[in-house]
Amino acid sequence: MTIKQFLTSKGYRYLGKGVYQEAYLAPDGTVLKVYKSVTKNKFSKQQQSFIDFAKFCRDNPNNPFLPYFFGWETFKWNEKLYLQIKSERLFPIKTDAARLLERLITYIEHPQQIRVHQFTDLDIGRLTDILGGVKQSQEFIRTVQKLNNIAEKKGYRLDLHQRNFMYGSDGQVVINDPFA
Repeated sequence: MTIKQFLTSKGYRYLGKGVYQEAYLAPDGTVLKVYKSVTKNKFSKQQQSFIDFAKFCRDNPNNPFLPYFFGWETFKWNEKLYLQIKSERLFPIKTDAARLLERLITYIEHPQQIRVHQFTDLDIGRLTDILGGVKQSQEFIRTVQKLNNIAEKKGYRLDLHQRNFMYGSDGQVVINDPFA
């Protein structure tokens, strides 16, 4: 029996997968993420990158751009160490908003490649609306910069592309799974 078969038999609904994790809608409406293992007794670099993100979220509980995680556990399956964690349910973001956010991330990471003047006034206005205002936009940029610092320090790569932006149940943009 696979983890997917086991969880679906318990009432979880499979939502999809990334390179290193699968997501399930739990019967209680939360999301269960299961991070696969490549080792028997220690966390893989991929699992550790998610642990570091979850800790950053826990240490910044009032940051509206970060998801809420809870129910962190490890388990063994076929002699390998897995990580599972529950999170609030997030929802897909509109494609045009995700594209603008991705362009903003590229600018934050590589300001020499994309000049501010390449963003039209309409783009800047739309980004400000998407992020909830000028102060919130500044907080979003600071959050991304902090995540980038963690990535550089830990040897990860910041991986904020369109699919890693989601909406919370309140319509707030939330960063999801930022490291590779």
